[in-house]
Amino acid sequence: MNGDEPGAAMVAPLGAVGRLGKPAAAPLSAALGILGQLGLLRAVLGADDARAYFLGRPVELACALRTRVGVPCPMCGVTRAVALTLHGELDRAFSLFPAAPVAIGGLLVLAAGLIAVSFAGSRVHVAALAERRIRPAALCYAVGCTAIWLTDWTLRAVVAFAAR
Repeated sequence: MNGDEPGAAMVAPLGAVGRLGKPAAAPLSAALGILGQLGLLRAVLGADDARAYFLGRPVELACALRTRVGVPCPMCGVTRAVALTLHGELDRAFSLFPAAPVAIGGLLVLAAGLIAVSFAGSRVHVAALAERRIRPAALCYAVGCTAIWLTDWTLRAVVAFAAR
């Protein structure tokens, strides 16, 4: 299809602005989706240091690895840490799972960036911006989050093995 046939969709580049100067729909929709999901999670998920709560009821799931072996799994504490982060208790969240506040912060920065791109429109050449800035920054962010996560898990596993 070359775009001239009936029913052919014309795809606008990321950040493109329509004829009337409206913001681009794709990045704005993605940003609003991210913010909406974080808001929904904040509304339904709660936590304290011992457990997570879904709609006010405790989530009674135990980590299988910790229960059987006594060593925390790589994801132990992520649900509680995400809930605490979304409720603004960053110090407690960081002590449970340090990558969670960093990940939530990254999602908020991504949403803000998508909103900025959607309103920047034709003033910004999005493909060049993505190549020069966004991709390298996203890669550094991903590597940093992974390093935080694996370092935290390794230290917790070493402490758990030493206590046995």
